[in-house]
Amino acid sequence: MAELTSKPSPDVFGTKAGSKSCKLESAQSSTGTSPLCPQCDSKKVWRDGTRSLMFGEPIQRWLCRECGLRFSDPNDLLQAKKAVATVEMIETKSLKSAEDKVFTRQICVTETKNLEAEQQNVKVPQKSEMDQNGAILDFLWHLKKENKAEGTIRSYRHSLNQLSTNGVNLFNPESFKETVALSSFSETHKYCLAKAYQSFLNYHKIDCKLPKYKCARRKDPYLPPTEHLAQLFNCFSQQMTCFCFTLKDTAARPVEALRIEWNDIDFANKKIAFNHPAKGNNTRAIRVSDDLISMLQQLPRKGKLVFSYGEYQYAEKGFRRMRQRAIAKTGNQELRKIHFYTCRYWRATDERHKKGNPDSVQYLLGHTSLSYVGLYARLSVDYFGNNQEFDVQEADDNDKPRIRMLLQKGYDPVLNINDGGVHYFRKAK
Repeated sequence: MAELTSKPSPDVFGTKAGSKSCKLESAQSSTGTSPLCPQCDSKKVWRDGTRSLMFGEPIQRWLCRECGLRFSDPNDLLQAKKAVATVEMIETKSLKSAEDKVFTRQICVTETKNLEAEQQNVKVPQKSEMDQNGAILDFLWHLKKENKAEGTIRSYRHSLNQLSTNGVNLFNPESFKETVALSSFSETHKYCLAKAYQSFLNYHKIDCKLPKYKCARRKDPYLPPTEHLAQLFNCFSQQMTCFCFTLKDTAARPVEALRIEWNDIDFANKKIAFNHPAKGNNTRAIRVSDDLISMLQQLPRKGKLVFSYGEYQYAEKGFRRMRQRAIAKTGNQELRKIHFYTCRYWRATDERHKKGNPDSVQYLLGHTSLSYVGLYARLSVDYFGNNQEFDVQEADDNDKPRIRMLLQKGYDPVLNINDGGVHYFRKAK
């Protein structure tokens, strides 16, 4: 027993187990140093699988923990290109020398008939079927030249590719009608497919009247408890946490938040100006909290834009990956219902509950009309209830400085007693 206890124990936290640790492996690449993220220049990159090629060694894949970008190791890519360049393909080699080739042979009549019969059995695709992919790309480039939104182009591309995959001949509207009629798509999905396909037909000047599909009314958005929002945001990276808090404080669309420049932030007055709104909305300047201002000041300034995600799909992909990690960490499956627009809905509902004024909600969201603002009046009652508390202040008729101070702090005058010369003001808590 003495010999067993005196035997040295294995180095659990050293080289033996350290090579299996994800964080230790992520510290170095094949060249000894970890690559920087090509999108945000972050050093927090982890190994994320490999790519296996036909020639050369596997290519290491990396995952950025800041912006969520997945990229290949540049050194491994360079070695793979060198390996492919040294391989000579068989098509470049001559199987026979010129003098060994016989050019005087002829095919007999029976073999010619058999060859013709085999060629007749082969289905030759029509020109319309062969040119569908090129027609889709041509149509998408037309939308790009017409200055359509990137979200619209991405949605139309997905719809047309899905139709082509399901066997629809895009140049034959009857094929579209038959495929959609026999499919199990929902009415909203059929409406989106018909909208994209109608635009495709108009571009190619094909006259056709498609069936009318009804788009279902939008469901009431999900409003999570504030505890769930805090629980989710605490599991995010620094930039993603700041981005989500920006959406929560300003009720901005994700595309509008990605367009925020450093010059649009007024740190002294704690305001963020949205000078590049989406969907033709109005420009606006929203006052934000002290916590958000502190978060923005801690972000690195690497360019004109505040957030370095670039495109919306990159930010959304990183958000989904971090949300999945937060669900695995906390075990709360309700976090799966939260997305970027949840912050916009929650902030607009909170504004409607506090102010009780649809005009303030319209300005907060940047809408040009009150058509979609009425939704938040119903959501505020369902989420917060009818019990709204106010902070009430009073001021004498001759106390002009106090009246001015209350108005500057957002108090609204509600009552004026002429006999006593007292003014009452209130503001939602």
